[in-house]
Amino acid sequence: MKNLYVVSIEPFCGKTALCVGIAINLRAQGLKVNYMKPVGNPSASIVGITTDEDAVNVCRALGCESDLALTVPVLLTPEVVRLPLKGPVPDLSAPIKPALAQLSQDQDLVILEGGATIVEGLSLGLSAIQVAELTDARVVLVTRSHRNLSLDDILAAEGLLHGRLIGVIVNFATKGTANQIRADLTSFLAAHNLQLFGVVPSDKHLMAITVREIREALGAELLSGTEDEMEELVEDFMIGAMTADAALHHFQRKTEKAVITGGDRSDIQLAALRTPTKCLILTGNLRPIPAILGRAAEARVPVLLAREDTLTVTERLGKVMGRARLTSPQQVQTVVRMVKRDIDLEALKNALR
Repeated sequence: MKNLYVVSIEPFCGKTALCVGIAINLRAQGLKVNYMKPVGNPSASIVGITTDEDAVNVCRALGCESDLALTVPVLLTPEVVRLPLKGPVPDLSAPIKPALAQLSQDQDLVILEGGATIVEGLSLGLSAIQVAELTDARVVLVTRSHRNLSLDDILAAEGLLHGRLIGVIVNFATKGTANQIRADLTSFLAAHNLQLFGVVPSDKHLMAITVREIREALGAELLSGTEDEMEELVEDFMIGAMTADAALHHFQRKTEKAVITGGDRSDIQLAALRTPTKCLILTGNLRPIPAILGRAAEARVPVLLAREDTLTVTERLGKVMGRARLTSPQQVQTVVRMVKRDIDLEALKNALR
């Protein structure tokens, strides 16, 4: 049985999506693959149990039946994070090895997901550096595609991981840059006994958020909409603060969108409903006229009412966009296709032998 630890230099590199895509593709090849996030953040509540949101999403996508207490044996609660300020820190890693032993039974591979960065939890003895040693894992480093890839950070990670790093995956590559990234990185990594396992392009569908998640993020009231409509994916937000004619032309530019506008702007709301729209977000706690709700129901467009003004709503939504949450089956299918196409799974398996 092997352990593969998927880590990153910086937050929001798409580790969760890659864990799912790699696991499902390897399962399709006949391997028995399980998942674990040794150190998580308390960001979700399932049946009264506080756990890590990313781990919950992965378990749903993979159909894991294991106890979440095993999948996420350690949580970085605010109390735990402050422990180093109070004196010597006890061994917080103790639950990890027993949990991994149970998750690895009858498995060929366990994919472990790292935290926000490889050094998160260092003062607690829980960084990816320390956990990789504890679990005897081989490590893949995921990095975002920047204009200038941070070669220094890759080499720093290699040094910190003491020979456990086997290669790199570059995620969120912009259109037309993948071949250049491969050309630039392959020989550089080979010179350091590392491999480039893949360059994965950015995909707006993976960054999309459901209407339900929008409602939860805003604490908004649902004025109109069905359960099915709440699961629609929103890829873009558009603000309606112009004339109705200008708004109609503006809204025709995007289809997988939510429109944010004042609750008293019925002209903007009607313009949005005349174009493909996934959701109307009305701001200022101002309820629309009944005709808007009727038209929205006919068009099957959910209507949310937010208490805050348009600027505040836009800022709050900006903080929840840009992450691959994998909250819909369509997103899972997308990432599985992308991993199969863009990551050299044979090279990855060979590196784990």
